[in-house]
Amino acid sequence: MEKPRRLPILLATESMPELRARARTALDKSDPSLEADCLLELSADTQPGVRLLHRPTGLEANAGPRGNRERTRLVALVRLRDRLYDVIQGRNKRGPRKRLKPK
Repeated sequence: MEKPRRLPILLATESMPELRARARTALDKSDPSLEADCLLELSADTQPGVRLLHRPTGLEANAGPRGNRERTRLVALVRLRDRLYDVIQGRNKRGPRKRLKPK
């Protein structure tokens, strides 16, 4: 089975205000509705890891093992909501990307 392609956070055809508008719309949704907009990946090994990819914005959230899959999925959903809120506020927790040195 082919892995899904990671989507960029900001597409070339959209601007930051459009991305913030999508994030605001996603934050207003209930948990089941927000999860329906996401691509859910479960780890194949014995540890129940979860990765959520929000299709409209391209944001992703991961959660490691938390005892059972339901709890792990909820933790990933909370992390996704945190990232959506950060986009609305204009914050980037990861900091600026490093420039590649020219060869």
